Amino acid sequence: MSINGITYELRTPLIISGVNGTAVLNAEYREFNVRDALGLPEPFTQVVIKCGGQELIGVTNAYGVTQELLIPIGTGCMIEAPVIGYYGIALVTAIILIAALAVMRLIRRR
Repeated sequence: MSINGITYELRTPLIISGVNGTAVLNAEYREFNVRDALGLPEPFTQVVIKCGGQELIGVTNAYGVTQELLIPIGTGCMIEAPVIGYYGIALVTAIILIAALAVMRLIRRR
């Protein structure tokens, strides 16, 4: 957060009351676990997080977790991400390959 040109790193919820109560900020740091349709983490994926009128863009790490973002307290958030991620694609590919190998083996035995 920047106030009068001075940048502050906020690590706890903060309330700022300005002159005549004109500025109030009540926010906390949160990170989000992003999962695909199969319930697997979505690693290294750009996601759009919409919270209370603000739109944030983040990238998930290898575990499908976003970096900590400053979010207004009591605000619901919606995450927009691809339906299936890298781990989901790898899982589906592995299942198809295993099924193909099993079918080929069964054909050879006959």
